[in-house]
Amino acid sequence: MDDIGRPVNANGYLIDEKGNIVNTKNEIIWNFWELAYLEPPKIFTFTEFSLSWIKGNLDRDVANFDPRDDELYDLDNRLINTAGYLIDKDENVIDYYGRIVFRKEVLTEKLG
Repeated sequence: MDDIGRPVNANGYLIDEKGNIVNTKNEIIWNFWELAYLEPPKIFTFTEFSLSWIKGNLDRDVANFDPRDDELYDLDNRLINTAGYLIDKDENVIDYYGRIVFRKEVLTEKLG
């Protein structure tokens, strides 16, 4: 509990009864399944970030590709997902150095 009796998680974020991080109006900011170790993804306006760090080297649109059992690779022979982002063997989005940027668990699938 915080100083005025509202529930918080172990890291001090306000939460609702399901463990979602909420604001002071009890509106969901981050769903509980998007959290890693009770923390939201760390992408803020002051974070330096470029999509080019996580995009594969492509000469075609892979967004509509259905790989079924095949793996996708960019022109530099690096593993990518159907959106063209670099991924590791566990399907986490990585940067061009191989560092995890987004864990698979916090990503949602594009529907429709």
